[in-house]
Amino acid sequence: MRDLSGDHRWLSLNTATVRKQSSLLDIIDACVRNGIRAIDPWRDQVAAIGLDRAVRAVKDAQLELSGYC
Repeated sequence: MRDLSGDHRWLSLNTATVRKQSSLLDIIDACVRNGIRAIDPWRDQVAAIGLDRAVRAVKDAQLELSGYC
């Protein structure tokens, strides 16, 4: 198993795991601060802020999408 503790390039966050703690925008910011380079947002989280705003936030943060649930 790969040790990702020092290298987050292969790590992606499924945003459902932290959905109760933060909004999608806050999750995106946390990913950037912690070196997580990809996310997998859920449709209801995107709908809560609007598709255009979500797309803009992901692009501005230079995150990759590993999925969309």
